[in-house]
Amino acid sequence: RTAKLLLNSADRCPRGADMSARIRLRRLLRLLASLQLTVIGLLLMALLVIGATILQAEKGVYAAQQEIFQSWVFWLFGVLPLPGMFLIGALLFVNLLCAIAFRLKRQWSGAGLLLIHIGLLVLLAGGYISSRYAREYFLTLGEGESSRMASAAHEWELAAWTEADGKKQVRAMDIVDLRSGRPWVLPGMNLELTVSRFFPNCRPAEIA
Repeated sequence: RTAKLLLNSADRCPRGADMSARIRLRRLLRLLASLQLTVIGLLLMALLVIGATILQAEKGVYAAQQEIFQSWVFWLFGVLPLPGMFLIGALLFVNLLCAIAFRLKRQWSGAGLLLIHIGLLVLLAGGYISSRYAREYFLTLGEGESSRMASAAHEWELAAWTEADGKKQVRAMDIVDLRSGRPWVLPGMNLELTVSRFFPNCRPAEIA
């Protein structure tokens, strides 16, 4: 009898563990699909927008984009880690996805709410893809002008050129490819440049 009881107990243990795992998974999914998590995510997103606006006034638009809007985690005052817009957006994306799968009712009366959730998912996914892979350029033309060159606000290059008989020969290198101590040889111009020090986000100024 003792052996039989031990065997039955051993048979029940995997089932109990499986049920416990299912309960924990159900609780996690219920938390991820909850409306409370949606409200918290939206509040955090609003706080990030306010903080980025303050940072923009101090450091500029580009710094606010890089440090808050296009980061997973940013450091407040350099010591306190806080979630960035990418992390909050990912949290809201998972929350909306779980809400569609587990919380919303599959009825015609709830079709509008379902479409709103799907639209927000597309909006969040599109915002992430564009912020990670989009490239922004601008082109300023006057009336009757034309050009084959566009400019990027934050992608700089170092260029040198010679002009003869009305024709211009240009040699250019992206700033990101410049390295301290590495010479840049310009063929056909009898010129070699070597970077001694590189300072991003700076403007050259004449020394009086």
